Amino acid sequence: MKFIRLLLINLAVLSGLLLILGLMAYFMEANRIKAFFTFKQPKQAQYFIPDSTAIFIHKPNIIIYDHWGTPQQQMSTERRTNNFGFREDEDIIEKQPNEFRILVTGDSHTDGVLKHNTQSFINLWEKKLNASDSTRYYNCINGGVGYYTFRNYYGFLEKYKTLKPEIFVINVFTGNDFREAAIFEDDRTSVPNVYRSLSMRVCRKIQSKAQKSIPYNQGLEQILFYKYFPRREKTYTSSIKTISFED
Repeated sequence: MKFIRLLLINLAVLSGLLLILGLMAYFMEANRIKAFFTFKQPKQAQYFIPDSTAIFIHKPNIIIYDHWGTPQQQMSTERRTNNFGFREDEDIIEKQPNEFRILVTGDSHTDGVLKHNTQSFINLWEKKLNASDSTRYYNCINGGVGYYTFRNYYGFLEKYKTLKPEIFVINVFTGNDFREAAIFEDDRTSVPNVYRSLSMRVCRKIQSKAQKSIPYNQGLEQILFYKYFPRREKTYTSSIKTISFED
């Protein structure tokens, strides 16, 4: 009888400790997720601001110089935004009669790590279009923002439809856009969402040396996420939304 009582007491203590650890892990991970969307961290605060429609956008009218590489091999890149926070040198002004406006959005693969804004594929596309057609002025606008995913794309188009572009282009990066949709859930600090986020971070910590030796790959991380949480694949892949615009 004493043995059973002692066993029950130990089980109760263990359960209490596990509960406390679980609650601590939940609140720490939930706080980490929420902190991302405050954009108060130094590297975030200099480039991003929260937005009620697109979740977040670039700060307008900034120039930031980033320095990369080693002492032997160095490279400097520039992050310059215009009056709308787009990766363009020129401000957006009133639309011209012969202007054919193309607004492009996407994640960091569109935002780009560039020495100059003119080197983005959007601006190179603009140059090629204008060289091939003298009857119109093609204005291709780079509205890409790092971390963007489908939740941002929808809000971005809603926010900037007043610019009246003829075409909207969404440059989807299939390597992580579907995986990152989980971060932008409306209930992002719900227990299931926090659990999925925490579990993936723990899995990365306990990987073998052989696994850790593989260079970080966003596509592989997305595959692993759906391997661990297969039921979420349909939810996230169906998060793509379409929107129509009127002149």
